[in-house]
Amino acid sequence: MSGARRLLGAAGQALLREDPLAAADAIVVLGGAPSRRAPAGRRRLLAAGWAPRLLTVGGTQARGGWADARRTRLALLDLGVPEAAIEAVAQDARGTADEARVVVALAAARGWTRLIVVTSPYHCRRAGMLFGRRGAAVGVDICVAPAREDPFDPGAWWVDGRQRRLARNELLKQLAWTLRLRPR
Repeated sequence: MSGARRLLGAAGQALLREDPLAAADAIVVLGGAPSRRAPAGRRRLLAAGWAPRLLTVGGTQARGGWADARRTRLALLDLGVPEAAIEAVAQDARGTADEARVVVALAAARGWTRLIVVTSPYHCRRAGMLFGRRGAAVGVDICVAPAREDPFDPGAWWVDGRQRRLARNELLKQLAWTLRLRPR
């Protein structure tokens, strides 16, 4: 393997995070890619009994469109999740930092102590970092679980146009947050 491929592979690996699962108060399915993230929340986590409820979060309702939270809720209903087990929150959360702020505040207000956050594999590291910082401040533990239904190959992400775009954007966002170039 060439040096450039090793470096690109290491960059892809730097995006990944998967925490050991533990019983939680809720599974949080982040906005974006509802058809890929919702099945992971439903099949792998809710059906296995890791938490009694799913929270959907994210997106904006620009020009009358559906917020990600609502679209994810509909995807979960289509997968057979009972309506009573789903709660759509933060429908106008414009990004992961907003999602973390709103969801962790909700968890703290309800006295919850652990959340499982579901997102795309390339997004797990930064999502875990943002949710983890918020959670640590109020005593809410965060577990991050990648949605395996959203394909991402950390060893060859640069050969696929979609993965290349997503990884590039995520690497830049992760760098910005790591260097604290964005507001908390």
